[in-house]
Amino acid sequence: MKVTVLGCGALGQLWLTALCKQGHEVQGWLRVPQPFCSVNVIETDGSVFNESLTANDPDFLASSELLIVTLKAWQVSNAVKHLAGILPVTTPIVLVHNGMGTVEELRGVKQPLLLASTTQAARRDGNVIIHVAQGTTHIGPAKSYEEDYSYLAEVLQSVLPDVAWHNHIYSATWRKLAVNCVINPLTALK
Repeated sequence: MKVTVLGCGALGQLWLTALCKQGHEVQGWLRVPQPFCSVNVIETDGSVFNESLTANDPDFLASSELLIVTLKAWQVSNAVKHLAGILPVTTPIVLVHNGMGTVEELRGVKQPLLLASTTQAARRDGNVIIHVAQGTTHIGPAKSYEEDYSYLAEVLQSVLPDVAWHNHIYSATWRKLAVNCVINPLTALK
């Protein structure tokens, strides 16, 4: 599958690494206009993935079969709207973030929108991303679509398990938001 990952921070690099290792064609999309994305991840088993991957290639984006967005919620709307004109209208967009309200901000986007909430844990240590803990990614449609996109859960399960499909994803996103409301202040005190 040909996949563009918008946002090459900790979570974006996890997805780029996992997709690349499973043989998918991938590119990163960065805020900075450069033709490559340095991906340096230490996996939970200690193995290292260190590659320069294609980035910001509009031709690659125009033929992408999936766009995974790993930005902060406040960054999503402008970035996705900027790319939506190049991305095929049939290409699903998976929004992987903890915030709420982005679906409403992306009302005019023609591509199918899916929401994902994950407990995969990663942190940055200098120029290295450390995959701290395996988790579960919950994915589902932001609204009702004629086409069935549940196959994406199977594709992503084979890449970075565990992935669970939900026809009604909002309960999972609200649950994750509630957990973050408790955890984030505690980690700030540390």
